[in-house]
Amino acid sequence: GTLRVHTNPRHFPACSRCGPASWAKRIIRVHSDFVAVDKPPGVPSAPHVSNGREWLIPYAAAALDALLPGTSPSILRPCHRLDIGTSGIILMARNVNFAEHFRKLLQTKAGNIQKWYRALVSGNPIANGTVLRHWISKSVFGRPGPMLIAPSSAAVSESNHVWRDAITEVSECKRTPGGCWELL
Repeated sequence: GTLRVHTNPRHFPACSRCGPASWAKRIIRVHSDFVAVDKPPGVPSAPHVSNGREWLIPYAAAALDALLPGTSPSILRPCHRLDIGTSGIILMARNVNFAEHFRKLLQTKAGNIQKWYRALVSGNPIANGTVLRHWISKSVFGRPGPMLIAPSSAAVSESNHVWRDAITEVSECKRTPGGCWELL
């Protein structure tokens, strides 16, 4: 085997910035099969290769254990991910069966799962109903990430990667008090 030593691991201060009481407030739903957590920006959804301690699951599991004293330690599995800089609701499975069930729902259109994103952007407004199209690659190294993104005008047929069409529809665009545009 190979031993990898990271003398300078990447740190995520947002993980420890929230104390246990703050993490407990971020748990918004507890079910026998899953837990829903409001992930703050700056917290990874999955462990970084150089730092397996500072990420969502250990902090959410500790908060859940504090909320449910006297139960066995929580073993949580992420059902999906959000980027480090993104905040939002993350579903974590409390058992393998639910993790697999939810993964299958995400993979099929019949699963009726819709993801909604809200973005703050600067520049000119985008009309409601505008469809934004680009190409997104399947995973580059055979793992869930990283992925490549290219404009819809790119000649991806000559690429070594497997590409799929990615479509985003702007439901609403409105000005925020800070002068940015909020897209939903």
